[in-house]
This record gives sequence, C-alpha cells and structure tokens, in this order.
Amino acid sequence: MRAKDKPRLSTLRALLAEITNASKTAKPIENDASLYALLSKHVKASNSALEEFEKAKREDLVEKERAQLSVLEELKGKIQVVGEEEIESVVRDVVKQLQEANEKQAKKADVNVGAVMGRAVGRLVGPVDMDAVKSKVAEIVGQKE
Repeated sequence: MRAKDKPRLSTLRALLAEITNASKTAKPIENDASLYALLSKHVKASNSALEEFEKAKREDLVEKERAQLSVLEELKGKIQVVGEEEIESVVRDVVKQLQEANEKQAKKADVNVGAVMGRAVGRLVGPVDMDAVKSKVAEIVGQKE
C-alpha cells in the first residue's frame, strides 16, 4: 500500500478475498499445496483473459492483466514444489505397480495414462506442478509402450 503499487495491491486483495471465502467452504486453503493450486488456477485464467484482450485489441486491459499475471507468477514462484526427481520416482513406481497388477490378472500389460496420473498425484506430498507431472507421465508411459 505504501509503495502505491496498484496492480500488486488489487491482485493481493483479490487473492485474500478468495482465501477468506474458501475458508467458509468444505475446502479451505490451509496449506501450500492448496495455495499453489489456487495460484495456478488464477495464472491460467489470467493467461486466457490476456489472449482474449489481445484478440479484442484492448491494450488498456492487456497491460492491466500482464501486471496481475506477473504478480501471480511471482507469488507462485515463491512456493517450493515437489522436485522432478521425486516426481519421476513416484511415476516409475506407479507404472511398475500397474504393470505387475496387469500381469497378475493375465491382462495385456497396457498402462493407462489417466490411472498413472491419478495414483502419482495422490502419492506426491506437497505442492505439485501438474504440468511437470503430465509431461513426466507421458514420457515414461511412452517409453513403456
């Protein structure tokens, strides 16, 4: 407030309002993982809004949205996420378990990307970059096929 940084102030106020509203629901934002998910959701929304504003040639709104996006990405970058090594380890373990389960049931050793994603995300503890998990699952499942 003292710095008179209006884009930062409005972005932070909007986030605080959403966090306060979420505290009154069944899924309050209580940890870094849920805050990271909220920030990721806002970053995606800002990116899509930015594209729409650019298509409509609304430079005033484009600048406002870019300022908000930079604040959101800065905040998102401050949260420590699960590392790539841990993601790869969990994904490989899940793929191995699914293949073993399929072999026991005498099924073709076909591993479903969706099943791997669901189980891997469930095992990862803490804030997770879902794009990194998706790419790692696609890479590993692609190697197995």
